[in-house]
Amino acid sequence: MRLSLLLLLTVASALVVDPSAKYICSEEDSTDCYPQIFVPTEEWKTIKPGQEIPPGLHVRMNMETLQKEAKLMSEDERESEETPKEIGFNGGESEHFEGHKFENQVPAVYETSDVSTFNGAVNAVLRFGDRITSSSSGKLNEKDINDAAETLVDLSHDLEHGVRLTQDPKIFISILDIADSVGLDLKEKLLRIMGSSLRNNPEAIGNVLKLQNPQFINRLFDYLEDNTAEEVVKKRVIGIIHALSLNNSFKLEYLSLQRGRGIDRLVSVFPELEHSSQVRVMNILEDLGLVADLEKRQEESPQLEFSNFLQSSLHERKVVAEPQFQLYFNKLTQLHKQNKDLKPTPEFLQWLAQEANVRVEGHKDTRDISPENQDFDRQMLQARHEVFGNPNAMRKAYLDEL
Repeated sequence: MRLSLLLLLTVASALVVDPSAKYICSEEDSTDCYPQIFVPTEEWKTIKPGQEIPPGLHVRMNMETLQKEAKLMSEDERESEETPKEIGFNGGESEHFEGHKFENQVPAVYETSDVSTFNGAVNAVLRFGDRITSSSSGKLNEKDINDAAETLVDLSHDLEHGVRLTQDPKIFISILDIADSVGLDLKEKLLRIMGSSLRNNPEAIGNVLKLQNPQFINRLFDYLEDNTAEEVVKKRVIGIIHALSLNNSFKLEYLSLQRGRGIDRLVSVFPELEHSSQVRVMNILEDLGLVADLEKRQEESPQLEFSNFLQSSLHERKVVAEPQFQLYFNKLTQLHKQNKDLKPTPEFLQWLAQEANVRVEGHKDTRDISPENQDFDRQMLQARHEVFGNPNAMRKAYLDEL
């Protein structure tokens, strides 16, 4: 009887929950709940999603499970870290977490700080990425992360390391987060790591497309549309997109003319890109089968190739949706205004004359046409003569056709 009572009390005490503590519950399983504040022990424990980590812990990335783990520091370790040389992602001597206060404790310290090794370099990337996303105060030490980037630039060409860099989605996210916060030279290295990891590495590409949120891909295209981004940055980003384009699922989702999610964004930025970046875009279109193979090209100019791509997309009616149609025609017009040496093909001119007339005639009796579309039709008619034809014939044609 006494033994049963003792067991009952033991079980009951194990079920007691601190009512002041906050808990996180899994969206998939509401019974899977754990404290918001990580509770360390002397053994390595996995840090669960959303948990906040008190200062004064050892933190590491388990490269076998690709999970972050933490544990208590021993007394000797604590004494040796009273004046820490490295800043953990919580930082500071006193941290507050929703009513909890940890005083006079050293920051969390990542294990394996030798950034000349793969594990140490990855840990440095994750550490700095955590500092950025947690809005920790203090300036980033670019030298430390630069040394880590140098290591990963060298190792990322290896297929195995490329796979390992993509197995944890936080690594690439941290790379982008850091790239947004550092100077040009380091930013270029960080983006080069991503491109090298993916190049000719189907398994790494599959990891990115399977594990990354779609917002990751959007962030890449955002770089191309950022007018303040340096050209070398855009060139590296196009290299990453090119590597991903070798995956059939990515091609279907982002680089098909029918969907246009990514290819339209490439079309939109092409006229503003510099020569080397334009060449890379044309390499993507070549791999997609949308332009002639390299051996069959008769010109070196990527602008000429791109102009022919836009012309054929229009007169062969590969783009049908009105917004996409207008985008392709406007970018073609912009390209020919920039480069007077570009010439329209006979097939395009024949199509353009018919299309302009059909649109004008069709709109004469249309009452619900939007002002925006009417403006485009007038611009199309004007471009037919001023950009792609004889400017002197514009006035008479404009009066006749309108």
